[in-house]
Amino acid sequence: MIPLRFLLTAVGLGAIAASCSSETPTQHAPQHLSTAQCAEFEENGRVTICHATGSLRNPIVVLRISESACISAHSSHPGDRIAVDGDCGPTACLPAGAPHDATLRCCDGLVVRDERCVDLCAGVACGAVDQCHVAGTCDPSTGACSNPPIADGTVCADGNACTQTDVCTAGLCTGSNPVVCAAADGCHVAGTCEPATGACSNPGAADGTSCDDQSLCTAGDVCTAGSCGGATVPTDDHNPCTADACTPGGGVSHTPLSAGTACGDTDLCNGHEVCNGSGACGAGTPTATDDENPCTVDSCDAVTGLAVHAPATNGTSCDDGSACTRTDACNAGVCTGGNPVVCNALDQCHAVGTCDPMSGACSNPAAANGTGCDDGNGCTQTDTCSSGACTGGTPVVCAASDACHVAGLCNPAAGTCTNPVAADGTSCGTGGETCQSGSCARIFNASTNLSTTRTQGSCSGGGDMFAFPVTALSPTTATLAGSPNVGCFSVGDSVLLINLQGTPTSFGNVGNFELLTLASISGSTVTFTAAKTRFYGSGAADDLGLGVTAGSQRVMLQRVPTYPSLTIAAGAQLTARSWNGVLGGVFAVRTTGAITGAGSIVMNGAGFRGGASTTVGSQSGVHGESYAGLPVNYATPNFGAGSGGCGESCSGYGHAGGGAGYALAGGNSSHYPSAGGGGGSAYGDALLSRVFLGSGGGAGGADNVLYDNPSGGAGGPGGGIVLIFADSTNVAVSANGGAGAGDASSGCFGSSTTSCWDYSGPGGGGSGGSILRRGTVLGGSASVLGGAGGLGSQSGNAGAGSAGRLFSL
Repeated sequence: MIPLRFLLTAVGLGAIAASCSSETPTQHAPQHLSTAQCAEFEENGRVTICHATGSLRNPIVVLRISESACISAHSSHPGDRIAVDGDCGPTACLPAGAPHDATLRCCDGLVVRDERCVDLCAGVACGAVDQCHVAGTCDPSTGACSNPPIADGTVCADGNACTQTDVCTAGLCTGSNPVVCAAADGCHVAGTCEPATGACSNPGAADGTSCDDQSLCTAGDVCTAGSCGGATVPTDDHNPCTADACTPGGGVSHTPLSAGTACGDTDLCNGHEVCNGSGACGAGTPTATDDENPCTVDSCDAVTGLAVHAPATNGTSCDDGSACTRTDACNAGVCTGGNPVVCNALDQCHAVGTCDPMSGACSNPAAANGTGCDDGNGCTQTDTCSSGACTGGTPVVCAASDACHVAGLCNPAAGTCTNPVAADGTSCGTGGETCQSGSCARIFNASTNLSTTRTQGSCSGGGDMFAFPVTALSPTTATLAGSPNVGCFSVGDSVLLINLQGTPTSFGNVGNFELLTLASISGSTVTFTAAKTRFYGSGAADDLGLGVTAGSQRVMLQRVPTYPSLTIAAGAQLTARSWNGVLGGVFAVRTTGAITGAGSIVMNGAGFRGGASTTVGSQSGVHGESYAGLPVNYATPNFGAGSGGCGESCSGYGHAGGGAGYALAGGNSSHYPSAGGGGGSAYGDALLSRVFLGSGGGAGGADNVLYDNPSGGAGGPGGGIVLIFADSTNVAVSANGGAGAGDASSGCFGSSTTSCWDYSGPGGGGSGGSILRRGTVLGGSASVLGGAGGLGSQSGNAGAGSAGRLFSL
């Protein structure tokens, strides 16, 4: 590079060269520079010097800076003077361009050319050709400039800004000490030097390059676009009593705040906190939340600082402070005792105690003297307490339990009496009963009609199976057709209520029955212990139309005797009255034991009546009786009853009657349907949910002459009803239908005698009745056969009756 002082010197030289010519003797006005600049030119020790002749002498001086600054400069040539005042003044010589005159010399610096004085150096400036040369001098003789090199080591500029120490050597500027483009910092890499400017490029390091930004307030420093930076180091120590800060050189600091500085955590529940000056937050006085109630969940509202007492979950275990409750639990925030200690009486001679809440123990007060108790001896009956002890009294008397037992002994453990049996044969009743193995057995050694024979108590005009027609019913009462005699019905008697017969237009409740118990008897009204369950009237669901007159429902109330056991001796038959058009036809009995014996219960022909024999010549036979009413004259079969045969008025002689129906239809007579009677229809059901009497057979029609012929044969009656309620039954029972009248013996045809059934018709057979047995053991035979139809000759045979119904359960 060219130092400033040399550049200014060159400028100064040009200016002086132009002012010292002989043409212009006046010196150029001094240039005023700064003191520092003047000092620099003084180093050269030269100022402008003019030749004594006025010509420029070696104008190689630098510059006249000012009068005072350059006053000390001088020349070594005689006649030369310092141009202080501005000119050199003319001399006695030929100036340039003047013709050469031998008498005068050319002024200094001129040479003769072409007979003229010529200044070859006029206008020639011998400045330094470059920075490594100094200004030359013009040779007057040749006009050529010299080109002296500057001193080696002189600073220069080689034109390459990337060399820092340029110096002249032998007139050449040579650069050295090149610019080193080191990386500016950790986020740049080494650059290259620009020769024109000497400036280094500054390329950034790759983004993400690890670096150090020399700050302790960042961490994980990396380069980004040539800048080093890192994540800010957290300063918050979450301590409200320190001032958190960070300085690049010192790093993170936590300076304790002054004592008394508020350090609350926004939670009003832990009190008002202040710093202690050492960086710690002193705790405040927390809100008191414990309400000493185990059934609340105690907490504090952080916003208000108030205590909150929420009810604990119902059922949460707690302690109500009383030892007399064992399963205390919370309920709506209140500790409620449960499963209390029950202070039962310790024994029968102590009263209920009370529980001590402190200990949970029960008191044990004695019961009042005279309080009933049990001394553990079943054979004392009036045990009482005395001073807390049970004392027995009134011993059990083991009297004979009945007529078939004798007095027993008391068992203290159970308080029960033994029950030894009386000797067999001991009398045990008013009806001839005797003891057999401890049971009172009613023994019938002879045939007996229990409708008229009384073995239990007394009944004027009635037996064990006393019966009465019913004229009205309510659910719990029955009105009888009259007032029974005293003793015939008694409170506690078991009775049978049954509808036996209806009418041709109202028979839906016939056969309904049930067993009831009498609660009271008052005149003609009896009351039952429980309401009846079925209907007995003319309507399907009523009890209307009951009575004993024509067109009424025939409803009967019959006593059902209850025997301890029943024995029927061989050859003996028990029976009850037959149906008489108002009541009868039913044998009903109960026993608590068995019904045994070689005898039998017989209700054969005790049911509905057969058609009666006519005594009027040529008259047709009448129907048998049925569940739908009384007999009528010859027509179609009357429900279950057989129809009567036609008399001679129909077809020359009387004809036979039809058989009655029940389980099946009754048999038709020989000449049915032209003139003979037809069989009755079937009715009822196999399970005997309703029980019926067997129906009667139809009567035969009469011949016109009765003195030599019998009357028309009567129809056979139906079988009765047998109801047995016993644990065990093992006797023969029958309720067969009766046979129709008529028996055409051999040789009788046309004999015209009253003993031959030749021209008058025989009667039809009655149907079998009903047998219902209820018990656990059922034995013995049971028969409900239909009666045979009467036999005739000319008149034909009558129809047979149907079998009845039998059911056991």
